[in-house]
Amino acid sequence: LSEDQQIQIAIAMRGDAGAKLVDQAWRTAGVRELVTIPLYLAVLLSLPEHVAFPTTKEEVLRQFVSAHETEVSLMEALYSVTQGFHQDYLEGLAVFTTRTSNTAIADSDARRSVFETEAFLADNGQITIKPEPGAILDMLVSNHLLMRSSDVPGYSFQHQQFQEWYASHWVEHRIVHEVNDLKGREALKAEVFNLPVWEEAILF
Repeated sequence: LSEDQQIQIAIAMRGDAGAKLVDQAWRTAGVRELVTIPLYLAVLLSLPEHVAFPTTKEEVLRQFVSAHETEVSLMEALYSVTQGFHQDYLEGLAVFTTRTSNTAIADSDARRSVFETEAFLADNGQITIKPEPGAILDMLVSNHLLMRSSDVPGYSFQHQQFQEWYASHWVEHRIVHEVNDLKGREALKAEVFNLPVWEEAILF
């Protein structure tokens, strides 16, 4: 987006407050380049007024998701089905999709991913009842950043950057737990660091 387009969108979405946000973005290293991308401009402009101004790509998405999840009705709906583990399901779907070098996940694979996340949560004593994978997926589509894929029966994130951001949580977890172990480091290199498909998740 050009600077004129950024201002036009900002005013359309937030009025004078939007124009001020864009001006602040132009003056902030690391964010100046982000607002040329429609996704990041829209996310920045949709953040609540009380949220601190983000200074990195990761902060923009994290604050957006956090603000989205603070809506009481949304949280109640998510908790009723996911029992508060919606982030785990989204991360599992993001990792599954990224591993296959895709931005969409087939319906059967999406259900398998949810089932694997449920098994992990149950094995770690976090849940005792496993909801139907289809119910989890429907809830994430209705109330979060997942959407039904239009090409083939399946799912995708509303934008690839959300997929990469959720996948980055898994990458971070692996780095923290494996970087000081020789075998773990070799596995990280082979399964993550040496594969271009993980580049954005690593950067996040």
